[in-house]
Amino acid sequence: YVEELTIVRHLPSTIAIEIREWDAVASILPSSGTSTAEAPAAEEAEDTELPEETGTAAGEAWLISVGGRLLEPAPEDSTALTVLSPQAGTQMAVPQAEETRRQGLMALLAALEERGTLEKVSSIDLSAGTEILLRYDGRFDVKLPISGDFIHKLRALEAVVEKRESYETGTMDLTRQDYDVVFSPG
Repeated sequence: YVEELTIVRHLPSTIAIEIREWDAVASILPSSGTSTAEAPAAEEAEDTELPEETGTAAGEAWLISVGGRLLEPAPEDSTALTVLSPQAGTQMAVPQAEETRRQGLMALLAALEERGTLEKVSSIDLSAGTEILLRYDGRFDVKLPISGDFIHKLRALEAVVEKRESYETGTMDLTRQDYDVVFSPG
């Protein structure tokens, strides 16, 4: 799938076509069912109109780009978001109850790509409802709020990881209001 296409004419008779494909950065896995208790209350949602829930839920995992474009089916197991009426090349649609988690995931993926640290993340778990749990650098479990300034949070995370010895493992909690990062060895 084409993300960007550039056509350049070189005189006298050459045309160069440069194609950049979408990179698959995440796999959205089929949900085993999300209870309404896990989703934020309607009063917590922003005053934006959300699309009407239409379509059927995906029964298989899908690869997505940083921008949330569905690329192709990907066989795996877990729970994350329920993708509605998946078709390759379309934007990912989820039920309204999962829209906050979808937006959080898209913002986090964009921030990780901007910081150049996307390859350090091996998994992202959205099942906690108000938090995002990710595995970072193969040795840290990181807790992030579902929304916020991910660029700032990632800078703080990178600064703490840089100060840790290469053998250290543990949990980094970036959800606290009083501290940027709370490290718990483990």
